[in-house]
Amino acid sequence: MFEFLKNSFRRRSLRRYACNEPTGILPLGEVRTVAVILDASDPSFEDCQQALRAFFSEHKMKGDLFITGTDDKNRKKERNWFGQPSREIISRLRDMRADLCISLLRDASFPVEFMVKCTPARFKIGRVQLPGSPFDLVVSDPAGQALSQLESFRSIRQMLEKII
Repeated sequence: MFEFLKNSFRRRSLRRYACNEPTGILPLGEVRTVAVILDASDPSFEDCQQALRAFFSEHKMKGDLFITGTDDKNRKKERNWFGQPSREIISRLRDMRADLCISLLRDASFPVEFMVKCTPARFKIGRVQLPGSPFDLVVSDPAGQALSQLESFRSIRQMLEKII
């Protein structure tokens, strides 16, 4: 019964906040703002943050990092009882009007799905396809291997730099 209620609230919340703007692959030269969703519990978290900031700087982009993590009690407080991120996070995602959204998380949890679907980014990249297929490009881990966020970002960066 509780799962049914939780899923009902999730569907309602997604209908309310989901952005239905068209998306597609953009060349790196057209990207000016980037929203990146990271997992604080990943061992490469600190190195990945540095690599992302260097990438933003190198390509003269404005970037914003949205940090999640199930291990951190403070991060859990940024979500309500059915997993919706706080209104502050929703506002940051929607107001920045990112050209590119990158999710470096391997899980398909509701908070990640919500954040990806509510951003009006014109190009969305992820590691695992989510329900409703919001990603324009999915860069999955090689079979039998679990890549860190940093390794996944390096792969995504190489692909982005090849798009003309």
